[in-house]
Amino acid sequence: MSKVAVMTDTIASAPQEKAKEYGIKVIPFHVVMDGKSYLETTIDKNQFYTRLKQKENLPTTSAPSVGEFLEAYQELSRRAEAILHISMTSSFTMAYGAAIEAKEIAWERLPQTAIEVVDSKTVESSELLIVLEAARATRQGKNFNEIIQIVNNMIPRMN
Repeated sequence: MSKVAVMTDTIASAPQEKAKEYGIKVIPFHVVMDGKSYLETTIDKNQFYTRLKQKENLPTTSAPSVGEFLEAYQELSRRAEAILHISMTSSFTMAYGAAIEAKEIAWERLPQTAIEVVDSKTVESSELLIVLEAARATRQGKNFNEIIQIVNNMIPRMN
């Protein structure tokens, strides 16, 4: 069992090979097209971008649910003592709030697992840099508090 599992959302755009290499759990957002919800990881990106260019009948997105976050925490708790979820900025999404709410539920269901949810205050590549640095620190054997400190020190330096 590893000490710390790092988790993020699909907004960080972590390449699958990097996520696999570092053991990063990526929780997908939902994309709604034509009234049907798809996990962001399963949609045809070409169809999605074509739809955006047409500027009609635009797709929308929605954040992962509290239940989806809780399920991810439960999965990660089987392989790690602690979970660090690095969220896209809370200014743009309800995902951060859902992750916090799931963390509160997890305290009762997973009392042996420490969980921290960090608002990266950013998106995309800046968020990914923070996630990768946390994953590297995990691989180096840093403890949970050290990794949280590394992440919190990086956030104000991201543009």
